[in-house]
Amino acid sequence: MNTLLDSESDLRYFSGQQSTSGMLLITKGRKYLIAKDPDLARLTRFSFVPVDTTVPDAVIAMLRKLRIRKIGVRNDTISYTMVKKLEEAHIKTQDVANEIIERREIKTKQELSSIKKACSVADEAMRVTRESICPGMTERELCSIAAAELLCGSERLSFDLIVESGENCAYAHYYPTERKIRPTDLVIVDIGACVDGYHSDLTRTFCMQPDEEKQHLYDALLTARRIALDNIRPGRPAKGAYDAVGAFFKKRGVAGMWKYNLGHGIGLDVHEEPWFSKTSHDMLRDEMTFAIEPGLHKKGWGGMRIEDDYVLHGRPIKLTRSEYGLVP
Repeated sequence: MNTLLDSESDLRYFSGQQSTSGMLLITKGRKYLIAKDPDLARLTRFSFVPVDTTVPDAVIAMLRKLRIRKIGVRNDTISYTMVKKLEEAHIKTQDVANEIIERREIKTKQELSSIKKACSVADEAMRVTRESICPGMTERELCSIAAAELLCGSERLSFDLIVESGENCAYAHYYPTERKIRPTDLVIVDIGACVDGYHSDLTRTFCMQPDEEKQHLYDALLTARRIALDNIRPGRPAKGAYDAVGAFFKKRGVAGMWKYNLGHGIGLDVHEEPWFSKTSHDMLRDEMTFAIEPGLHKKGWGGMRIEDDYVLHGRPIKLTRSEYGLVP
C-alpha cells in the first residue's frame, strides 16, 4: 500500500542517501522525497517535492494531488503533528511498523559489508584505547583517544561514547568525567563507529590490577556470553537467550547485579529489533545482525560488561574481533 515514512533511518534505508530529512512518500509507481532542503533535489534519485510552508502541510497537499485517501505509517515513529494533519484531511492511516521492521531486520550483503567495516573500525579503536590506559589519566582523556581513532575510519561516532571507571561503572550509560583512573579500578569502554550509515557497538572492561573477585565475575561474564550464543538459533525466540543467561546468573548468585537487557539488533539504528530482553516477542531469523552484551553492575562497587556484534547464519557469527581479558 502507499506508505509515508519519517524516521531518519527509514528514509536512509529506502532512499539510499547518506543523509536526508523530511518525509518519504512511497506509492505503487514512484517515490517522493518531501523536504525543505533544496540541496536534496540533486542528491536524491526520487521525485523531489520542495517545501515552502511546513513538511506536514506539503505532505497533505501531495496526498490530495495524488488522490490518496489511505496511507501506511509507522505508528511508533510518526509525529503527533503529522497524525493530526492526516486526521484533519480525513486521510485514513494503517500501521505498517511490523512490515517495515521485519524487512529491515534481514540484512542484505551490502548492509552486512558496511556493518563489518564499522566493526573493524571499532576493533582498531578498542585496540588503541586498551593500549593507552594508564594510572592517572581521566575518563575524558581515554574517551578522546577512542573517539579520535573511531573518526579516522568512519563518518561519525555511533553514539556518545561511554568511558567510566571505578564506582561510575555501576551504570550502563554514563558520560565520561574528570575522574582519574586508579590501577585497581574497573574501566568500561563502550564505543561504536558508523560506516555508510550502519553501526557497530563494542564494549570491553579492563582493570590494570584486578583482585580475585573482579576476575571471578569477569569469567562469569564470558560464560554468560557463551550461554547466550548457544541459545541463539534461527526460529528460536530472542527471549530464550535472555532467560538462559538469567538462569545462569541466578545459579552463580549474581542475579541481583544483572540489571539490563542482554542485547539488541544493530544496523541503521544502534538499537533496533530484535530485542534480547525479558519482554521480547522477537523470533530470530538468519541474516539478522545484533549485539550481545551481558553485564554485571552494583551501586557503590562498579560494574563490567562485554559486548560484541554478530550476524546469524545458522548460528551467531562474530563480527567484532577485539580480544578479551581484564588486564589491558
